[in-house]
Amino acid sequence: MERRGLLGAGICAIVFAATSSAFANDYQVPSGCPSRAEFERKLDERVQSAPSRAYRTQVNVEVKDDELTGSVRISSGSELTVRTLSASSCSELIDALALSAALAIDELEEAAAAPPKPSPAAPPEPAPTAPPEPSFTSRLEFGAGLALPYRTATSESGSLGVGALFTVAVRGTGLAPSGALHLERHGGRAQGTTGSADLTWFGAALDLCPVRFGDPWFVAPCMTAELASLTAEARGVKFPRDPARLVFASGAGGRGGLRPLPWLELAAEAFVLGSISRPSFTFDNGETVFEVPAVAGRLGFAVVAFLP
Repeated sequence: MERRGLLGAGICAIVFAATSSAFANDYQVPSGCPSRAEFERKLDERVQSAPSRAYRTQVNVEVKDDELTGSVRISSGSELTVRTLSASSCSELIDALALSAALAIDELEEAAAAPPKPSPAAPPEPAPTAPPEPSFTSRLEFGAGLALPYRTATSESGSLGVGALFTVAVRGTGLAPSGALHLERHGGRAQGTTGSADLTWFGAALDLCPVRFGDPWFVAPCMTAELASLTAEARGVKFPRDPARLVFASGAGGRGGLRPLPWLELAAEAFVLGSISRPSFTFDNGETVFEVPAVAGRLGFAVVAFLP
């Protein structure tokens, strides 16, 4: 009862001081408790090594319902640690608070001396995976169609013919080679001074187009090679020998058009050809009625259907 009256009626003392261990203490306890100097001594004895920075300790002891409760706050910069304890006597409480404060300071010193933990490296981003390219054979397509070709080498003014074509192509854009075989027939007339001749052209052309741009509208540069039989039937005069000739030509041009449906293609073409052979037709009177030109043109339109 006497201890309770002493503590309950005690006058609180607030002391600010700096010790040799770099502690600045705020000490608030009832009268009859150990002094600030005693707390500081206990704290100095229990800290393992001299602190590397200044710490502020705030000690507060109160009596509530016949029980002594004390707290100690240890701070340095933005770091703060609070310990709260209870004891049956103020001497035991101050001793326990000094030990708790020393342990807290040691923990803060160890944390400050430890090397900073490296920030965890961000996991590497997964490499983008390109969708598998379809196999070459799966992109091949075969088609056949009808053509309306126009040639300037089949008569003096050119002629419109009929034809069929067969094609194989790699579907796609960019490096998407294709090939087409044309079979054509043309008829025309050559007029001379002493007579005329009916000309018939029957031949084949092979087009090779290494690249293709655009879809569904497209354009493709191409090369071509041709072999044809050109025959003539004289009117009014005669030819002195067999009126059939072979024609060889090669050239370059292109195709373009529209693929409105996956299985249907509408295409136009234009080629310039150079004649490798230039056969001519001469009547038996010595008049030359027709000669294959050195440079000729080929135009055409085709409708092609592809196998599903």
